[in-house]
Amino acid sequence: ELRRAVVHVVPATFALLPANVVATVRVALVAEATLSFLGLGDPAVKSWGTMLGWAFAYPLLFASGAWLWWALPPAVAIALVLVATTLLAAEPAAGVATVHVQYRKGRGGWSRSVTKRSPRYTSSGSRPVSGATETRSP
Repeated sequence: ELRRAVVHVVPATFALLPANVVATVRVALVAEATLSFLGLGDPAVKSWGTMLGWAFAYPLLFASGAWLWWALPPAVAIALVLVATTLLAAEPAAGVATVHVQYRKGRGGWSRSVTKRSPRYTSSGSRPVSGATETRSP
């Protein structure tokens, strides 16, 4: 059973590993910014959450126009990093090919055929990818 897992399952998960790492980075960024905004982070460390916390502690933030310089830059920076990491995580998952292993019993014993199937559509599923073909074992 362990051999089956190592031979079949583990190689199939390597293609999704970069997407999972990027998703973990996104969650860590949001968690750190949220905790720092609430004042639960290290006050000696500068972070976007701490900057937002200090900005929203100012009572006349939106009345004086200070939000353009105090709150907007860290909020835009957090949003841009989250969008960039989302796009980065979507790219490897869109190009993942499916590996199909098929065992057949013939005259000489068991034979194994491995077929790699390319995805036919993009991650959104709306339009075909140019040059993507599906191959099948005979």
